[in-house]
Amino acid sequence: MQVPINNKFWGRFTKYNAGISVNKPDSSASIIFGDKGDMLKASFTHHLDKSKKTVVVGEITKRFSLNENTFTVGGSYAVDSLTLVKGKLNNHEKRGAVFRGGPTLSGSGSTDPNLF
Repeated sequence: MQVPINNKFWGRFTKYNAGISVNKPDSSASIIFGDKGDMLKASFTHHLDKSKKTVVVGEITKRFSLNENTFTVGGSYAVDSLTLVKGKLNNHEKRGAVFRGGPTLSGSGSTDPNLF
């Protein structure tokens, strides 16, 4: 739990977040209540193989002030001990990808169709 207090106005909460998570050897789940109570996020991660090279992720976010729901799915694959490929997509058609190839080579990109 995170509760920062603004010292200028003693006792005034500037931000608060609370969450809980459950972890198992091949999966984890969490629920987070944050952004001063404006956001509720639930996520689930599952390793598809014993070596934990392949991972799938799902996330649901609710923003109360905007009355907006976001559903995101993604995954990652470790090609070897130094190379990792990740990707994600949400219901607002935002996409993202990351490539990490060793300690010196990495790249990422994302698209937002609402900007066009």
